[in-house]
Amino acid sequence: MLRTSTRRGSAIFLPLLLLKAMVGVSVPFLRFPPAIPAASGSGVPAVIGYLNGVKMPHVVEVKVLIVRMLSTILTCVGGLAGGKEGPMIHSGAIVGGSLATLWLPCLGPHSVLHYFRQDHEKRDFVAGGSAAGVAAAFGAPVGGVLLSLEEGTSFWSLSLIWKIFLSSMVATFTLNLSLSAVEGHPGQLTHPGLLFFGRLNDTITKYEVFELPIFILMGVIGGLLGAVFVAINMRLMVFRMKHIKKKWMKLLEVLFVGFLTATCGMASIYSLDYCREFTKQSPKFAVQMFCHENLHNELSAFWFQKSEDTLRSLFHDPKGSYSVIPLLVFFLMYFSMSIMTTGLSVSAGVFVPALLSGAAWGRLIGIGIQHFFPEAEWAEPAKYAVIGAAAHLGGICRISISLTVMMIEATGNITFGLPLMLTLITTKWIGDLFTEGVYEMQIYLNGVPLLPSAPPPLSSDIKATDVMSAPPVVFPAKVKVARIIDTLDNVPHNGFPIVDPSTSIGQVCIPLLNFRFILSLIRISLGKKN
Repeated sequence: MLRTSTRRGSAIFLPLLLLKAMVGVSVPFLRFPPAIPAASGSGVPAVIGYLNGVKMPHVVEVKVLIVRMLSTILTCVGGLAGGKEGPMIHSGAIVGGSLATLWLPCLGPHSVLHYFRQDHEKRDFVAGGSAAGVAAAFGAPVGGVLLSLEEGTSFWSLSLIWKIFLSSMVATFTLNLSLSAVEGHPGQLTHPGLLFFGRLNDTITKYEVFELPIFILMGVIGGLLGAVFVAINMRLMVFRMKHIKKKWMKLLEVLFVGFLTATCGMASIYSLDYCREFTKQSPKFAVQMFCHENLHNELSAFWFQKSEDTLRSLFHDPKGSYSVIPLLVFFLMYFSMSIMTTGLSVSAGVFVPALLSGAAWGRLIGIGIQHFFPEAEWAEPAKYAVIGAAAHLGGICRISISLTVMMIEATGNITFGLPLMLTLITTKWIGDLFTEGVYEMQIYLNGVPLLPSAPPPLSSDIKATDVMSAPPVVFPAKVKVARIIDTLDNVPHNGFPIVDPSTSIGQVCIPLLNFRFILSLIRISLGKKN
């Protein structure tokens, strides 16, 4: 028999949710149209390209920061399956790049700040800013440093590491201090990050040696799901690049995904009648819907609160808090929605959706283990939710070292270091057998000329003479400016060897000068003549 809700107004939840989603995802298109392409997505691939020496247009401009902040806020309000942690990394990079080009009228154009406008100094500022963004998002300063080194920074040194670490610590402290004032307790530094999962208790973090194979198996599952995510999303991205080019088409796509996300969430709540008693541990925004008095719909706990709060619930709620069917339905829906949301023309990251999807299927595995071992104290579903979240994010992004440290810092417990490391290493191995990570895929599709860390297969025997232009265009140590200008006009090279023909073994390359440096020398030479 159909049970009716005793709580008035449940019938208007769907149109209100749809209205919120439509407004939230459409407003970012109304401001700063030229900056929208650089502010869409997570921004992490663009930061990776910039830190590896690729000139990325508009990536570290202040107007992009404004659009990204507005779009990220409204994307989260709209309820899309996207997070703010990826955009935080890009926002931090923009802040760092802006500080490097800061000009103060009181100091004049030739002040000490002029030193920081050099390319390598600006790149270091961007690296520090991106690490600060990670630290602010997760409350993980060490994880921010490692992520900057693991994913982005190719030109790193010991001095750069401590500079990045300093910026990460300052970002964590500043956010902590600001949140303490927002929470009404100024100076009480108990809010280390925007996505602090809460300290896991000893019951959750206890694990036995025989559980390590289970964690490795979860790493295999995470790698496979990550490969599925990347493969489907790559085909979706190619379709968007071919067919969804105009601004109004992109807006309609965002509206469609927002409508679909809201509709799927409400449809699952209306169609599945899984009720649970209201307790002190019940979600703040749980809804009664068609349940009896003092009961709430279990699926409403997933859709009517922030993604971060849902994630904390999956990490901390005791045994018996969730049923299998609601978890399975939520995972399938949210996993599908996160695939569709990644790559939309809005500012949205993949961190929180991946963690939330992984926590859902990880908790499902924990419930299954608890079913077979009901008396075992170690069969704690929340523990497997943490492992599943890390495995799913690692399978999509293919980050292992930094993610291990970030999860340890975000949960405030180092006991889980070994299980997390084993899981993430397995996840990366399995995922790399099928596809690249989502960031590498986006870099490739966007045409960013980024060299991979390892050479292609069967290329170890290829010599430079097999691929270079012949004969090489060189300059002697002493050459006329007219010849240099004529050569630069007719040869599309970016590097020119400077040779010394007076040696006993023939011409020897002294240095290799790039195009921009040669132009600078020409300007200096012409300036002296004038």
